Amino acid sequence: MRNKEIYSELADALSIRRGHVPVVKCDEFYALLKELFTKDEAELTCKMPLDYISLTDFTRNMEGADKKAIENRMEIMADKGLLLAE
Repeated sequence: MRNKEIYSELADALSIRRGHVPVVKCDEFYALLKELFTKDEAELTCKMPLDYISLTDFTRNMEGADKKAIENRMEIMADKGLLLAE
């Protein structure tokens, strides 16, 4: 998926979640998303459900997923404040 497409999809996913930052689809907002999320993090975020879910349940639904790689990516995202990990 092209960069602009994934960040547009990420903007949609964030809009649905109604986070603390309003989603305004424009070049400046996409630039902000690119600073916060790598392409892989953006793709992973788009796949996350709206409700809380365990890592085991999340990876079970992802065909061919490497649980350890996803866990590592999510830890990095949590360290950056992009998601809540308990």
